[in-house]
Amino acid sequence: MLCARRGGRRSGGVVMGRTVGTLAAVAVVLALGLAVSGASCKPKAKPAGGGTGGSSEATAPIVVGAPDGVEGEVLGAIVMRLLKAEGIEASAVEPYRRAEDVANAVRDGRVTAFVAHSAFSGGLTVVAMTTAHSGEVICTSKDVSDLYMLRSLDDFASYAKGGGDVRLACSERFASVAAGLKALQEAYGLALGPDQIDARSDTTTPAAVADLAAGRVTFAVASGTDPAIDDLGLVILDDPRSFAETGAPVLVVKDEVLAAHPQLADAFDAAFAGLTTEVLRGLNRRVAYGGESADAVAEEYLSGGGYLK
Repeated sequence: MLCARRGGRRSGGVVMGRTVGTLAAVAVVLALGLAVSGASCKPKAKPAGGGTGGSSEATAPIVVGAPDGVEGEVLGAIVMRLLKAEGIEASAVEPYRRAEDVANAVRDGRVTAFVAHSAFSGGLTVVAMTTAHSGEVICTSKDVSDLYMLRSLDDFASYAKGGGDVRLACSERFASVAAGLKALQEAYGLALGPDQIDARSDTTTPAAVADLAAGRVTFAVASGTDPAIDDLGLVILDDPRSFAETGAPVLVVKDEVLAAHPQLADAFDAAFAGLTTEVLRGLNRRVAYGGESADAVAEEYLSGGGYLK
């Protein structure tokens, strides 16, 4: 259960190598190597007398982990800046690419707070949640959307059933997991054939979007906060039946750390709540396409929103 304490280079116009693609991939894999029931939603009281076990983690500097890619950079920078504003000593580790990496780092005590897209095992608390949809979305070109009046996946389903040209670029993972293509087809009564699905092991989010922009496919699976969507003028089809999980980024902290710093929940709540899909996509775009540093973008977002003390 997910809960929160709150009331590169360019190729075909797409950043290859510094995109949110890794974040989306990790979000789904990360859905997560740590995922076990029992994640807490409320800060726990600090044990009397300092407690036992994990006390060294509680008093040591917070070590922050974030996924590889532009979105991970942005979110990691926001976390680090907010910790600095609270006067809390912290350091950041190398970005992680796989669920196992962060899972092992948390278990070993090398990471004590991290950005992810799911709730996790006991001993960890989600202290802040964005409202961004970083999960998977189906998008198409503006030309196709306007020509066939495609605004939602209901429209897409009618178009596909009527014999429309459907060539959907996606990853092999999306094509094979229950929460991917199967969920899409069940939600919208579709039965897409193998010739309509372009699923390849190398079809990450940027590759799928690049194929769409180049006209090699007519639809693509992307992350909802992928900056290429705006840069290329693509159209996200609304998902009224909610086949896809939102994958909203969250900040997860070890319970021992939260007990030592109970102000973290309040400190992060508003800043994370302000990260809507459009806002986070815009921040990602400034780093991926505008050449700005994640630190500078985070500073402006937090200062402009009044989130810093």
